Amino acid sequence: MEEASTWVVSDEKSNILKSLTFAVAMSFHSLLEGFALGVQDTTGRIYALFFSLLLHKGVEAFSVGLQISMANSNKVKTVLATILIYSLMAPLGSIMGSILQNSETNIFKDCAILFLESLAAGTFIYVTFIEIMASEKSNEFNHLKQLLWIIIGFSLVTLMQIFFGHEHSHEGHGGHEAANGTHHHHHG
Repeated sequence: MEEASTWVVSDEKSNILKSLTFAVAMSFHSLLEGFALGVQDTTGRIYALFFSLLLHKGVEAFSVGLQISMANSNKVKTVLATILIYSLMAPLGSIMGSILQNSETNIFKDCAILFLESLAAGTFIYVTFIEIMASEKSNEFNHLKQLLWIIIGFSLVTLMQIFFGHEHSHEGHGGHEAANGTHHHHHG
């Protein structure tokens, strides 16, 4: 009897740890996504990224909420605090991104943006394939179908980015134009 109960406790602990790790990873991921949104320099790109974020944030937030509440079913405060922190991350990231985008130090700015956007992309791929798909394994759902839907989702968002991103993609780069001489071609 004793052994069984200690096993349950340790299992619960590892579940809580797993859910918190997941929440931290997702919060960091949200912060970076918000950052990526904040550094976009054209309206078209902002709309494209905003809509793609809206599309997957709903599913993502649901998944985070589910993971945390399943692991900490008896700790309402922990669940609420974790979800609150998670939900504040994307707006915080956007603000940081906007501040950096509007700062004057060009070389540093471009490097920082590139570095953080790469991190955002990496955490996005990690979260999609490792966390969400791993937790879906328990469901009796065809993995090929699942992968197909993920690919369709990625493709849709990519097309949206291309469509919106190229509308005004050469705006707001006065510094670069001056550096490269003034021969700047617009692809109409």
